[in-house]
Amino acid sequence: MHHRFFDRPDIPMQNLTQTWSDYLNVCSGERIIENQVHALHEFTQTYQNNIVDWDGYYIDTKYKHKNYSWIGSEYFMSILIKMDPSESENFADVVLSISQEAYKNNKDVLDSLEKGDHLVFRAKMKTMGNEFKLHHLKLLEGDMNTKTIKDSGHTKDLSHISIQDTRIP
Repeated sequence: MHHRFFDRPDIPMQNLTQTWSDYLNVCSGERIIENQVHALHEFTQTYQNNIVDWDGYYIDTKYKHKNYSWIGSEYFMSILIKMDPSESENFADVVLSISQEAYKNNKDVLDSLEKGDHLVFRAKMKTMGNEFKLHHLKLLEGDMNTKTIKDSGHTKDLSHISIQDTRIP
């Protein structure tokens, strides 16, 4: 069976071992400028809809519902994360979308976040960023016994980071 260049055959989600640095080597803004077609191909073939275990630093909550919905919400809240190494000196690298269920299962961590908190998270890669939007990941839901985001207890001074109206999916 022949697939188009950007098609990704129906392959079940995989747990990737690639680090953020590995990802930047093929899908960073710099790589997109060099060869957007190649970067997009690498993203769709390797990262899209697969699971990563990464870490970064909390910057801000961009959107949060005030109340729970009885039908749930795929995008209950979104947080901005500064990765290390970062693609930008002054801005976040990643937007992490969080469903209502993932929020409930990780509420203790998510409600106590402060700018600069070091987070370890398990998420599904959704879209590759570019010069206009952030890389988008979706926090896995986990359950009450399996947290998918943790505060490592470390912090970093990120007072110089700007919060801007970036396009959030």
